[in-house]
Amino acid sequence: HFDLLLYLYMTMATAIVFSALGYFIGRREQMITELALTDALTALYNKRYFKNRLEQEFERHKRHGTAMSIVQIDLDHFKHVNDTWGHQAGDEVLRHVASVIMANCRKNEIAARTGGEEMSIIACDCAEAEATHLAERLRTGIEESSSFWQGQELKVTASFGVASANQNTDNAWKVCQLADDALYQAKKTGRNKVSVHGS
Repeated sequence: HFDLLLYLYMTMATAIVFSALGYFIGRREQMITELALTDALTALYNKRYFKNRLEQEFERHKRHGTAMSIVQIDLDHFKHVNDTWGHQAGDEVLRHVASVIMANCRKNEIAARTGGEEMSIIACDCAEAEATHLAERLRTGIEESSSFWQGQELKVTASFGVASANQNTDNAWKVCQLADDALYQAKKTGRNKVSVHGS
């Protein structure tokens, strides 16, 4: 009888220890993932890093009057790629577009994947004209290149919204919102184009 109680006690204690251990290992892995700076699929920065840098760069803009622009990017008809060829093909397209973005960004431009097929660039020390030029370069690069999936050539285009911080901008998110508005404008007026806020 005593042996049985001891056995049950040991079994329960072991189970509790292992489940606690499992929980902590799980939490640790989650924390490591959260601390990671890059998006696993595209190798661009992740949304969390983007948010942090956005705040930092906006503070720098406020303090020193440095130029700062945001370029919002959204792939055109991306759902069609996923629906036609499947999500793995979609992933391949995203990887390819990310590589075009990285190849065209300078050191002081922070490119991140901020949504499914949405990407954002913080263009530090970059006025509106330069940011627009960057967006146009990326637009052309994406349009003129291809991804390949199982021998099939996949072509995509992207729409771009550009906005710059100025003395009337209250916060970093306002710049993002204005770039989003410009992106919406690009989508609405035909896609595969660059729209600049206020122009």
